[in-house]
Amino acid sequence: MITAADYAWQDDWQEIYTVTFVKGVDEKEVLRRYGVTEPGEVAYDDLYEPDDESSTVVAARVGEWVLVLEINGWATIDDEFFAALSAGGEAVTVLRHDFSSSGHFAHAVDGELRTRFDPNDPFDRKGAVPDALNDALRDLGLDPDDEDAEWDDGTAEALALASRVTGVVFTAGLFEGSLYGGILER
Repeated sequence: MITAADYAWQDDWQEIYTVTFVKGVDEKEVLRRYGVTEPGEVAYDDLYEPDDESSTVVAARVGEWVLVLEINGWATIDDEFFAALSAGGEAVTVLRHDFSSSGHFAHAVDGELRTRFDPNDPFDRKGAVPDALNDALRDLGLDPDDEDAEWDDGTAEALALASRVTGVVFTAGLFEGSLYGGILER
């Protein structure tokens, strides 16, 4: 079973990133839904160049899922954008943002936002079925019923939860070498 320990590596990785798992469409369609108009090969170094007006997103297929990585970006925290991303399938997203002291987890199916919350405050959940993942949250050590609990960083737990929903383990190695993606204007 996937646990937060499987994601301990991310503590020393990027300070701001979003990884999104999308099922039901291919890489090109996922990038189109993100707003990328000219997808193509992306240089590894371009992925990590911060820009105030745009960010680079890349996509990689893992089984039935397409994983999308956005360094220094957070497009999927917009509920409408994220729900639309899941149209005709399913999507899960996790944001790590060290400078805002918060993160983001969301799960949507066929255009409906089922649940979203800050992994540092899983008590405050929203969505059509906000309690759908409560058992998994508890198993990962994030008690959704404890309104007084505070976590310093629940990113590893949120990534483990995403992996439990999707069956896919995200690794930084998925986004090395030849990358497929494009520019997302903010």
